[in-house]
Amino acid sequence: MFRFDAVRHKPLDFSQDWFLQLDTGGANWDVIYSQVARGDLTEQETIFVPFKEGLDVSEAPFQWCGDWLHEVGVMGRAEFSADKRNVVSNILKPHLERAKAKASGANAAD
Repeated sequence: MFRFDAVRHKPLDFSQDWFLQLDTGGANWDVIYSQVARGDLTEQETIFVPFKEGLDVSEAPFQWCGDWLHEVGVMGRAEFSADKRNVVSNILKPHLERAKAKASGANAAD
C-alpha cells in the first residue's frame, strides 16, 4: 500500500506483470516499486478469510492486508465469483456514494 498523494500523478496500473513474475499490481514495478528501497517499506499483516460465513477459506477467499481488501479473483471456486463481487460492491457502495456527493459539492462550488 502507499500514500495516494505520493503517487497521484503517476500512471498506475494494477494489472499483473507475468514477465517479471509479479501478481496484482506488478505492472507498477517501473512506476513505483523499482524506485523504493525494500528496507523503507513496512509490510501489512495479511490474512485470508472466506467472503461469507459457512465457507472454507479455500472456496472463496478475500485477502485483507491491514485495512485494504483484495477480492482475490482467481483463487477459490468460480461459482462464487458473482456473489463475491456483490459483497465487494456492497462494502464499497457507501464510500463511493460519499465520494460522489463530495465531488458534486466541490463541482457546485466551482
